[in-house]
Amino acid sequence: MLEWSAAPLSEALERGDVLSPDCPSRLILNHVTNKWGVLTLLSLRSGTLRFSALRRKVSGVSERMLAQTLQQLEGCRLV
Repeated sequence: MLEWSAAPLSEALERGDVLSPDCPSRLILNHVTNKWGVLTLLSLRSGTLRFSALRRKVSGVSERMLAQTLQQLEGCRLV
């Protein structure tokens, strides 16, 4: 699995090659395109929500999965 660096997102993407398996953009695509990542980002598009409100909005997600999804998206600086 790719590790996220402390470099700004824009720098990492500029030097990346999306077709390369080591490209930093692959990590972002992995988190954004999974089921819960997409639903979480859509739910947060209009602003910040408390965890419980977000969980109600993203119906069907477990507490553990939502926490994990948020950590991944936060690690990619998407939330």
